[in-house]
Amino acid sequence: MSIDKPAVDLHRGALVVVTGGRDYPWDEGIDTFLLTALLHYFAPIAEVWHGGAVGVDEACEIIAEHYGIAVRTFLPEPVLLPQDIQRALLARNAKMMDELDAAIRHDGRRGLAVAFPGQEGTAHAVGHAHRRAIHVVDLRARPYPRKP
Repeated sequence: MSIDKPAVDLHRGALVVVTGGRDYPWDEGIDTFLLTALLHYFAPIAEVWHGGAVGVDEACEIIAEHYGIAVRTFLPEPVLLPQDIQRALLARNAKMMDELDAAIRHDGRRGLAVAFPGQEGTAHAVGHAHRRAIHVVDLRARPYPRKP
């Protein structure tokens, strides 16, 4: 018995997961333009998902809301011990990618992940996306903009 993958519904907006960029130096004029261009390139976009961090997560939420795009924030589970924080963050990343994968495979949604420069958590999220065959727009090699 085989299970057919649903046809991709091009009329429904895409789901976009944003990862990385917590320490990204936000230059409102330039980066708003770049993020807006990125969002419009993959239009229509139904939802932007992120992990609730400062930096790019916060910026993408502001820009998405400006354009009337729904935003979903995936916060990590609360932890009692400091040594459990990293595990909670990685579990949050995996949950975002697993839910995106389910939406793509079972609901016929379009979806992708956008990775900004980050650290171990960003690499983990990108690896999880690749293992799920989720398209990743990888901007991690883009150098941080420097202010004059």
